[in-house]
Amino acid sequence: MSPDATEMRAGLFVPLDDEGILVAGSHESDGIEPRTRQLLELLATSATAAYERVAHEQKLLCQREQLTTLNNLNEIVSEITEAVIDQSTREEIESTVCEHLAATDSYEFAWICEVDPATDTIVSRTEAGVEGYVDEIPLSI
Repeated sequence: MSPDATEMRAGLFVPLDDEGILVAGSHESDGIEPRTRQLLELLATSATAAYERVAHEQKLLCQREQLTTLNNLNEIVSEITEAVIDQSTREEIESTVCEHLAATDSYEFAWICEVDPATDTIVSRTEAGVEGYVDEIPLSI
């Protein structure tokens, strides 16, 4: 495209760190006035700061969500630990763990399985939150 195909005769390109470039064009061939240049550079600086603030806020939000998830998981583990202490058999412990996990908002269901070495299949020992889920899905090692 030839320079005559556009009305822009002068331009200013101001980097916005990793976010891109602010481009300003002028119809005047003698360039962009110093005051306009300062204004555009200030605008670029403000935009860069805004991008950094948004990125920081998104990072904080992600960290808060992770912390909430970890706190919820810690509560679940504490509740399960307290509940299994009162159990006397492996079956009771496994059943208690699955029931507590399935009763939380974090998990829809839970199951404990074992491998049958003769058939290389996975066999359910206990489950909660669903009935027969593992039996309906062919799982193998």
